[in-house]
Amino acid sequence: MNRTDLMPYNAPEAPVPPLRYDINVIPVQQNGSRYLLVHDPLLHAPDDLIFPEDIHAVLRVFNGKTPLTEIHKRYFGKSDINLSQLTDFVSSLDQNRLLHSPYYRQFSEMAEADFERMDVRPAVCSGLSYPTDPVELKAYFDDGFGQAHPPRTEIKALYAPHIDFRVGIATYAKAFSEVRNLKPSRVVVIGTSHYAGYYGKKYDDRPFILSGKSFSTPLGTVHADERALHLLKQEA
Repeated sequence: MNRTDLMPYNAPEAPVPPLRYDINVIPVQQNGSRYLLVHDPLLHAPDDLIFPEDIHAVLRVFNGKTPLTEIHKRYFGKSDINLSQLTDFVSSLDQNRLLHSPYYRQFSEMAEADFERMDVRPAVCSGLSYPTDPVELKAYFDDGFGQAHPPRTEIKALYAPHIDFRVGIATYAKAFSEVRNLKPSRVVVIGTSHYAGYYGKKYDDRPFILSGKSFSTPLGTVHADERALHLLKQEA
């Protein structure tokens, strides 16, 4: 991806951009201490950043209107944190794509444009929700499906769960064991788009998005049926 030509926040006299509304801030506890885990569903920010819990009070005053000089004077004037240190902290947040800033918006637009140009969708959950190594992945699924009941060959369609393998492998096994031995000529996958609402202009606010991308997996690439996709586009 090409680099953004904008710089992260570095001017304390300018208003501090607010925290992004589309990230998850999750309270967690470890070794008796409380933290905030930040997760970005869009994967623009680094994986699962963790901050001390008391940083939440600071993030709440970032409203996109108040300069950092005023925030420092109002909330940090009697602390050991000087303006330069606070500026570095805000700049780090922006550099990690956590603030809804011009820097982030340009980064996001470029990342989405790069994704649209890709012919193959990468396996973003590989190595997180399931093993990347093909041998380990097969063993993982064999173990997860080991207690499932025998499949029935009359199944033609499957309404299946959508949950992280790490917490729902037994539910997947119960559902997908029904079609485990089928050898269909074509598989049609209908899924929920979690992100289309963020990009209304790009997707014209339509409730259905047809993906022509093939899917990369640790076991090989699942190729899209280009002829079927062409016919569907003609009917749209």
